[in-house]
Amino acid sequence: MPNAKLRQMYSAMLRLRMFAGRLGQEQKRSSAGFVSGLEACLVGPTIDLGPEDLVCDALQGGAIDFLRGTPAELILNPNRRLRSAGTLADGGAATRLTVPAGTPELLWAAVGAAATLKAQTSRSGVADGAVLVCYARPDDVPPAVWSKLLAHVFTQRLPILFVVLPQRKPQGSRTGQMSTIALRSRVPGIPVDQHDAVAIYRVAQEAIGHARAGAGGALIECVRFVLEGQKPLASDAISGLGEYMLHRQVADQRWMETEAKSFARRIGFEVVHPTR
Repeated sequence: MPNAKLRQMYSAMLRLRMFAGRLGQEQKRSSAGFVSGLEACLVGPTIDLGPEDLVCDALQGGAIDFLRGTPAELILNPNRRLRSAGTLADGGAATRLTVPAGTPELLWAAVGAAATLKAQTSRSGVADGAVLVCYARPDDVPPAVWSKLLAHVFTQRLPILFVVLPQRKPQGSRTGQMSTIALRSRVPGIPVDQHDAVAIYRVAQEAIGHARAGAGGALIECVRFVLEGQKPLASDAISGLGEYMLHRQVADQRWMETEAKSFARRIGFEVVHPTR
């Protein structure tokens, strides 16, 4: 994984968390809560996507708008006129497919859009076509509907990657349930630690590469691994990625602190412990 990509991913994850916290301050409520702990899941699979690719989200709100390309200044002040591109998350450039989140319609719309992408690729004759990354929650639709969706993805070899976000509570013996459903439908299903940004990125890029080449879709299940009978260990994707970068000498502590302080100044956010 290139050093520049590691730094980009760290910055995007950090900015997402801090901007969610800034919205929480502005609106006098906790806007950070719904993305906290999901930064690696939300950034890793889409950070390399281009404008020809599509993404649809299971979560909505200003923090997700920011991650998907809306300048921070326009979200904080919709009436403001920008003289430049504004402050961006730099978390990928995919085109958003806007469908109501948390509904079966989102998943079926994503499957339909992936079929359109496949047809466009077939007509153009290019080697690597566009892909769609679709975020979902396990309980967005019943397991039987998931099975039907995934079976269709397999049969049609659609260029789609489902990224299933974790449940709010550890699932224990149910961890990996969605991956099992995918495998039964003959679609690759891979459970990945929701706090391991590097692992999520690598698994997503392999799946996306296969989809671009016409090999069909896949499903990544972001999970929180917990051993039976033991309390969950405290972990954090941003600090974990930071430690990995320090170990590899990709960046130093000064660079990380500068990233946080510089972004905080631009959005008017009071930094206390931005990576915790």
